[in-house]
Amino acid sequence: MQVDRQIIALIRAFAAARDISVSYASMLLTGSGDTVKRIEGGMSLTSRRAERIVERAARLWPAGVPWPDEATRLKGTHGEPLAGSPGGRRSGGKNPGGGNK
Repeated sequence: MQVDRQIIALIRAFAAARDISVSYASMLLTGSGDTVKRIEGGMSLTSRRAERIVERAARLWPAGVPWPDEATRLKGTHGEPLAGSPGGRRSGGKNPGGGNK
């Protein structure tokens, strides 16, 4: 599934941006250090779980580091932008890509 691959890319970009391991980034964003490994092994995420991961990444994303292009295109099952991704709905604050909503 496309969203699953984009979530893996987001977790890896988050790890690089924070200079932490992918498993620790996964733990921070998903609650499990094995999420990337499980997705690569065939597990699929629900759209709601993917949304929560994007929301958490947006809240924890380091200031001054650009939001990854792979995550900008994250879409839900009906083509709507996922919450937290640029163009998606968020609960206030700044969009990861820059400006205020």
